[in-house]
Amino acid sequence: PVRRGDRDLAAESMFEYGSRVGFWRILRLFQQRGLPMTVFGCALALERNPDVARAIAKAGYDVCCHGWRWIEHYKLDEAEEREHIRLAVESLKRTIGHRPDGLVLPLWAPAQYEAAGGRRGRLSL
Repeated sequence: PVRRGDRDLAAESMFEYGSRVGFWRILRLFQQRGLPMTVFGCALALERNPDVARAIAKAGYDVCCHGWRWIEHYKLDEAEEREHIRLAVESLKRTIGHRPDGLVLPLWAPAQYEAAGGRRGRLSL
């Protein structure tokens, strides 16, 4: 485990490789075979990698919002979490040109429970 406050170099390396090489390989394979795709994307990651965002938008793939950034949503109160969701939706509208098709937050969270039809109703994207 990585000590709190230290950088997780292994995780950083995986994310960097995915955006530099992995995504493009998967995109090419799906396009060669004419397969549909749902992209689970953190909004900030797509802002920071506009080439990937443009490729997703151009391909017309479904985009499922995976939050504003990778954080432990269960540690947020409801207001903070809703603000992060709002930021993510607005960001995705800018980077991919439309609202996300769904929402799956990293590390299950209260608003996601609600979005799935929990006791407090539904969350509108």
